[in-house]
Amino acid sequence: MLIEKMNNQTLASFGRILSIGGSAKPDCDNQTCMYFKRNYELALNKYGIILMECKKRKRVLKTMERHNNFIHFFEVHQGDAFVINKGVWHWATYPLNQPYLDYLVIFRSRIEEEYIQDIKLNKEIKF
Repeated sequence: MLIEKMNNQTLASFGRILSIGGSAKPDCDNQTCMYFKRNYELALNKYGIILMECKKRKRVLKTMERHNNFIHFFEVHQGDAFVINKGVWHWATYPLNQPYLDYLVIFRSRIEEEYIQDIKLNKEIKF
């Protein structure tokens, strides 16, 4: 059996590659996280995908991406997916027992920067 290299040409009859990261320069790399973001059009639908690597850091929340008016913290287990409802505020995950945590963020539409609002909280939240 021949094992072929994976590329869009060899996969043409089966699907396509959504390339995120690789040797590309990250869209963001700071003390909180590093990420690569891409927009795709698949089967007449537009999607945004972010490959995010969150770094271990102090458990202090100073900023959130704005969507609603209350704060909860949840432990998400490895292998689980969490679907966030429209309008829910969120922020990059905090790895608890490892130096970093990788995950995918998938949007039902393109990632449009003008719709993303990072809001500094009036008071830091330690947890």
